[in-house]
Amino acid sequence: MIRAYGLLMIRQEIQDAGQKAMVASQLDSLFPASTEALNLELARILVAVEAPGIVPRVVSRMESAPSQKEQIHYALCLRNAKKGWNAKTRTAYFEWFLKAASLQGGHSFSGFIANIRKEAVANMSARERETFKEIGR
Repeated sequence: MIRAYGLLMIRQEIQDAGQKAMVASQLDSLFPASTEALNLELARILVAVEAPGIVPRVVSRMESAPSQKEQIHYALCLRNAKKGWNAKTRTAYFEWFLKAASLQGGHSFSGFIANIRKEAVANMSARERETFKEIGR
């Protein structure tokens, strides 16, 4: 079922609030799970359906993830989250980008990280952009 929802999210965005709430209620209690693969998929889906309280949990996973692959995945999921942020989670999220400068990758890696940050900033309200302009750069 989780894989089916994941494929649905890839192919089309769920717009209906009732459908989002249904998916969130079915999957929310599973995150965090006992495996990395499941956590990565659940984070993507739960952020996409705007599950209540998911942003702080995914930010926490991003901060504590043992591999840069996981950290980047969580940052990528969170870039589109428009709801559920507070000052603490927003600060932690953008401070991660400062730490990400020391991560290892190929030629286009730093551009990839910069694009995640750029999309996250674009999804913020004007008020949030003003508040977090220093660490959101």
